[in-house]
Amino acid sequence: MLAFGWAYGPGGHALQGKDLWLAASTGGPQESYRPDGYNRYFFDAFLHPYEQTAAL
Repeated sequence: MLAFGWAYGPGGHALQGKDLWLAASTGGPQESYRPDGYNRYFFDAFLHPYEQTAAL
């Protein structure tokens, strides 16, 4: 659990300097991850929330 005061917030330094690894699977064909495809975006557009979480 990423608890306040442990993982983030005042005194929350337990994860500082650690690496974050993300393993993701699309579950669909490459063609569906395009502006004209089923998912409407390239796959990397779905990674922004994870990038922001890692930055925090």
